[in-house]
Amino acid sequence: MALLNIGILGFGTVGKATFEILQERIDVIEASVGDEIIVKKIFVRNKNKHNYDNIDANLFTDVISEVVEDDSVDIIIEATGDVGVVYEGIKVAIANGKHIITANKEMVSRHFEELNQLANKHDIQLKYEAAVGGAIPILCQIPKIRELNEIVEINGVLNGTCNFILSAMEKGMDYNKALLDAQQAGFAEADPTADVEAYDTVRKLRILATLAFGVKVAEDEITREGIINVSKKEIDTSKKNGMRIKLVAHAKKTKDGIEAFVKPTEVEINSVLGGLEDGENAVSVVCDNAGELVFKGKGAGGRPTAFSILSDFLAIACK
Repeated sequence: MALLNIGILGFGTVGKATFEILQERIDVIEASVGDEIIVKKIFVRNKNKHNYDNIDANLFTDVISEVVEDDSVDIIIEATGDVGVVYEGIKVAIANGKHIITANKEMVSRHFEELNQLANKHDIQLKYEAAVGGAIPILCQIPKIRELNEIVEINGVLNGTCNFILSAMEKGMDYNKALLDAQQAGFAEADPTADVEAYDTVRKLRILATLAFGVKVAEDEITREGIINVSKKEIDTSKKNGMRIKLVAHAKKTKDGIEAFVKPTEVEINSVLGGLEDGENAVSVVCDNAGELVFKGKGAGGRPTAFSILSDFLAIACK
């Protein structure tokens, strides 16, 4: 068996979950790939803050160049959420011929065209399934759908934090308590602004819509409204009318271009989006030939996101 060396950037919830699943299923993964898989190096911002839990401490470095410039590393898995140092590191890694897998929706959204052009220039694969929809395998399906269809509309719930909060408010909880519970459950960050103000969902929709429609859909072309002003009264009224309020991501092809928004929207309780609870996500893709295709799954969390990362890894390594 040949060696396949991996470098990991970030060892928080997602990075650690990716490492753990890789170790737990190493025999199955190596059998699929046909190579021996080695985690060569792991970049963290501060080595002293990490509890290594029976992991060789020598794997860890706080110098990113030791990962992205290591000639023996074949594939980089990025799970930091950083858009500064790590973004520059990713560009170096691409220039050095390394395949890239990332869960970083802010970086991918902000630098979508540039990173894809660099990947094409250096003949490497850039994959970011985990950046949209957690465990849902949606991005990998878009090119297959487009081969036989024109995609005309996308609707989705793409943020587990907001869905968790809105579900909790339906059960009588006020917004602040629901947010606290979302943070304690691991859905929301200490600073939840990106989630509750809908920036996170806008980034995901920008990526998804650009792929689905084959044209650039920029973040500033997407109308944005978060959930912070959704009242308990609005939620109760919707419920009485057989509706639920969800933070809906919508993009549609029109004669004037792409119409896109992210905002709290009433949906029928028994609909695909209306049936989502807590951290669940779903995407509805409407096509001219296939009709409506629905993708649903866990939209947040370490292991669901790691599943998508490792699915991308297998797609690269098995070729």
